[in-house]
Amino acid sequence: LSPPSPILAPAPPPSPIRSLGYRDAMIQLRYEAASTSHSPPSQLLSASRREDRP
Repeated sequence: LSPPSPILAPAPPPSPIRSLGYRDAMIQLRYEAASTSHSPPSQLLSASRREDRP
């Protein structure tokens, strides 16, 4: 019961840290894309569709 404790202790930290980093990066990317790349894609898609329609 003693060995599993220390082994499990150092194991969980790297996992959550990596998960948090990945989630943080994804959130930041999504936030930036939604805040900056949200209008351009919408307008670009609209223009492309309009041009493709006629």
